[in-house]
Amino acid sequence: MAAGVVRCLQLVVALFFTFATALWFGGITMLVFSLWVNITAGLGGSILSTLFAALIVAGLVYFVIRVPHVARTIVDIGVGVGKLGLANLRRLDHIALSLRKGQPPSTDHVNVSYKSDATGG
Repeated sequence: MAAGVVRCLQLVVALFFTFATALWFGGITMLVFSLWVNITAGLGGSILSTLFAALIVAGLVYFVIRVPHVARTIVDIGVGVGKLGLANLRRLDHIALSLRKGQPPSTDHVNVSYKSDATGG
């Protein structure tokens, strides 16, 4: 019974971290597209304004990527959230297996550390 509760909690944690990661990367994507749509609407909405807005957005994305470590940091944050979720799922799996065997879960802690090789500066 207790292992089933832990498995249900594991599902909730998996769904939460999947949602958080998808929200992070989806939000970045939607930011670019909303910029494009708003610039297009502001320029009149014709095909020429759409192409002009695409060039403006592409230029902005190019300049953001050219700033040292910005693109890497954005990706690293999303990957870090995914790794944190995976560590939590492994810990919950360990608890569920311990409960299934009738043993109390061990007091070992899962240390989650995220090391990035990107240096600031």
